[in-house]
Amino acid sequence: MALLPEVFRSEDVEADEFSLLPVGKYLAQVVKSEIKETKSGTGKYISLQLKIVDGDYAGRVVFDNINFINANDIAQKIGQQQLKALSEACGIVELEDTAELHAIPIVIQVGIEPAKGQWPEKNRIKKYLPDTEYAG
Repeated sequence: MALLPEVFRSEDVEADEFSLLPVGKYLAQVVKSEIKETKSGTGKYISLQLKIVDGDYAGRVVFDNINFINANDIAQKIGQQQLKALSEACGIVELEDTAELHAIPIVIQVGIEPAKGQWPEKNRIKKYLPDTEYAG
């Protein structure tokens, strides 16, 4: 038995910030980006952290990885299409540094990816759109 230093009240604790976001469109912006090597060492991806900036879920964070260099041609093509959509949503035609994507309001279409093996279901960014697509 362990006596708590004070009474714990569950109603004083905010909702789980890691619960899934409902499927939908959210106004967001990239707040962190990093280029990482794939586990196999044969490619590179952009690890993104996006923060929702409006509505009931403002402040929540969504993550995405974009494979822009990959040994698998299909994976690379999909990743480059995602990077194109993100860049265009940010109004950028020529991208040299992922930091150029930061702090620009865009719309993300969020879906839910089913559970896989030991991993639970999770949010997944399905589309990147310009902020003019936001009806919030």
